[in-house]
Amino acid sequence: MAAPHPALLALVRGDQFPARFRVTMSVVESAAEHGLAPLLDDAAQRLDLAGDHDALVNLAMWSLRTRANTVAAAEALSAALDTADAVGLEIAVFKGPSIGLRWYPRPELRPAVDIDVFVKPSQIQLLGTYVDALDSSQEARDAIDAMVETGRVFEHTVKVQGVTFDVHVDPMNLVVRSRQDQLVWARTQNIFMPTGREVRALDLELSIVNSLLNAFRDNFADLLHIYDIALMLEHDPDWEFIAEFAETEGWTDLVRVSLGFVCDVLQIPSPLPRATSLSTKIILDAIWPNRILGRGDHSLVTSYRRQSLASLLIAGRRLTVTRALLQRLFPERAVIDLRFPDSTGSYPAALYQWRMEQRRRSQELRHQMIDR
Repeated sequence: MAAPHPALLALVRGDQFPARFRVTMSVVESAAEHGLAPLLDDAAQRLDLAGDHDALVNLAMWSLRTRANTVAAAEALSAALDTADAVGLEIAVFKGPSIGLRWYPRPELRPAVDIDVFVKPSQIQLLGTYVDALDSSQEARDAIDAMVETGRVFEHTVKVQGVTFDVHVDPMNLVVRSRQDQLVWARTQNIFMPTGREVRALDLELSIVNSLLNAFRDNFADLLHIYDIALMLEHDPDWEFIAEFAETEGWTDLVRVSLGFVCDVLQIPSPLPRATSLSTKIILDAIWPNRILGRGDHSLVTSYRRQSLASLLIAGRRLTVTRALLQRLFPERAVIDLRFPDSTGSYPAALYQWRMEQRRRSQELRHQMIDR
C-alpha cells in the first residue's frame, strides 16, 4: 500500500543491496505488492542473503506459486490457440507471460495475474465467435458484436482452464484504435512457449511502447512493470522507430512522460527527449500528481478512475477521442447488460445501476487495500 522498500529499488536497478540488508516480512510484503517476490527469492538464493526464517519461507512460497501459475498459463494459452485455430482466427499474446518468456532469465520469475491476447485486425469480426467458443456465452457474443460494429476499443475477460484471459481488440488499449494496427500485427514475431507451441507476440519495440502505455495507465503502480522495461532496454531497441510510431499515433508526450518516469526510477538517462507540450504538463499536474504514482496497490486502485483519461494526452485526434469517451460514458445497452447482468428497467435506470455498482466495487477495493 506504499512506495516500495528501498532494497527493491536496488534489485530492479541491478545495484548491490544495502549494507546489512536482511529479508524481513515487511520486505517480502513489499516485494509481493510490487510483483517482485520471485525475483527477490532468486536473488536471496544466489547471493545467500540473510533473512528471518518465516520471511524466507514466505518468499519461497511466492516463487512456487508463480512457477505453478506459469505452467498453468502455458497450458491454457495452448488451449486458447487451439480454439482460435478452430474458428479460423489468428491471435497474439502480449504483456506478462510473453515478456517473461523472452526477456527474463527464467519465465517463472515473472508473475502474471492473467494472459492478454489480441486478434488480427483484419479478423476483428470473428472476436464474438471466438469468445463464444471459449465460454459459450451468447450474451457475450451479442454485446461483443455490437461493440465491434461501433468501433469501440475494449477487452473481454474469460476463463480458460481456470486461467483468466483478457481478449483485446487493440493491445495498446486506449479509448481509440491505433492508427497503425496493421503494422502492429505485421511486426509480431513467433515465440516458443514451454509447451513447445509457437505463438505470435509483439516485437521488442512495440512491447516497449505497450509497456510504457500500460504503466502510465496504471499510475506506475508497481516495480514489476518498470523492471520489464528495464530488461527490454538492454536489447538495443530501435528508438527512431519508436519515436516515429508514437508520433504517428499522437502518443509522443505519453511515451516521453512514461519513459522519463521509468528512467528516473532506474536512475538512467532517457533515450528519448523529455520535452512535452504545455497542455500535457497542465493535464499531468491536474490528474496525475506525483503522490499517486509508484505506490503499489494505492496507485493501482486510484488508476481505475483515470485509465480512460490517458487518451486526453493523444495529440491530433481530439474529436475522435471525445466521441470515444462519450461512447464509454453512454455505452450500448448490450454492453451494460454484459458488464452488469443485474441491471433492470429503462436505459437510464440500467446505466445508473451499473455506475453505482462500479462505484461500490471501487470503494470496496480501496477499503481492502487500507485494511491490509
